[in-house]
Amino acid sequence: MKKRFLLLLVFTSFSSFSQTDFSKVARTTPADFKAAEKSVLEASNYVLSTPLDSKDTKRAAAVKLIRDWEVGTEDYSFIIEEDFITAKISPENKDLPGIYLASMAKTTLEDPKQNEDVTGLSVKAIKAMVAYAEKPANKVEMTPAVKKLVELNKKGELDKLFQQ
Repeated sequence: MKKRFLLLLVFTSFSSFSQTDFSKVARTTPADFKAAEKSVLEASNYVLSTPLDSKDTKRAAAVKLIRDWEVGTEDYSFIIEEDFITAKISPENKDLPGIYLASMAKTTLEDPKQNEDVTGLSVKAIKAMVAYAEKPANKVEMTPAVKKLVELNKKGELDKLFQQ
């Protein structure tokens, strides 16, 4: 009997981990974006803790929420390294920009002061994206661009990409 109760408790806690329907989070007014922060952090954690899966509609909704929030929030500013992400990452791996956005949102919401250093935030987001990509369980295609990022990160030279 005790084993059944414990098993039921374990299954209940796993199923209740993430109950938010990310597609239904309001994002119209400044107040909506402020209220969405908890859901955006939850969405970021979901994206960063689950493997890539094109059939995962919850993941797609989470990335959309994060993207919409980063564009719409008035409380934080995000500079997307568009040349870097679009030119070097997206053509070869369409899922990594979502990891990058999730990393930026998570870093900002967990420590808002990080948002004051745009370059530092970008570097942290890229490092988190690279760490995600390095895990085989996440099913990231190790394209030449991703391999280059992994190599630079291992050498501690990833931040040099953003120095001008």
